[in-house]
Amino acid sequence: MLSNFRKKLDDIFLNHPRGAGETYLQHLCFTLNYAFKLLALSLCLFIHGLIPALFANTTSQSIMKLNAVLEERRK
Repeated sequence: MLSNFRKKLDDIFLNHPRGAGETYLQHLCFTLNYAFKLLALSLCLFIHGLIPALFANTTSQSIMKLNAVLEERRK
């Protein structure tokens, strides 16, 4: 029974990071970093919606850069 529980925990928390070539902590740090960047970009979009002259290209350019990093990590 305990081994089944450990296998489930392994499946939930470790399989995906291993597949990405990372430890759980490395994966957590990477994803939190991206989450905060996307949160900041959401704020830029909100401000841009209110005042179109501000952050005119910030979000689209940043998302392309973030996507390039993700594409490189996939290789």
